[in-house]
Parts: sequence; structure tokens; C-alpha cells
Amino acid sequence: FCSSDLPKGKEIRTFQKESRVNRIDVLLRVLAIVQQLLQENKHGSKRDIYYMHPTVFSEPSVVDRAINDICILLRCSRHNLNM
Repeated sequence: FCSSDLPKGKEIRTFQKESRVNRIDVLLRVLAIVQQLLQENKHGSKRDIYYMHPTVFSEPSVVDRAINDICILLRCSRHNLNM
């Protein structure tokens, strides 16, 4: 499809859905890494996590936001996540 063939606003809704999917992907990947750190009793940094999947995370601040979101969801600190 050419964007002009789509109903007005359709491309925006598609972008928003992709953005949500990417955010969920980021949260799940970070959560899996945190789980691994906890199971292995290791510590990591947001920089370590970023460089595991730089194409998914796009920039270190994306990892930082995901860690903050996980802390809020789990009601814990970064320290409790071995971060």
C-alpha cells in the first residue's frame, strides 16, 4: 500500500501499535535479563543490557526507562534487581 491509499490516520494507528509492540518487547527482554542476573546472583548495568541488544533498545535511555518501569511494576529498587 501507498500511504495515500490508506484511510486518513491509519498510518498513525499502525505506528502507535508498532511503538507499543516495541515497548513490550523491550520490557520483556530487560525483564528476562534481570531474571537471569538474579538467578545467577550477578550484577549488571544498563550499559551492559543495552549492548546485549543495541538494535532493539536503540539507545541507553530506552533501557533506563524499562528498568524504571519494572521497578515500579514490581515495587522494588534497582538494587533489588541486581542493577
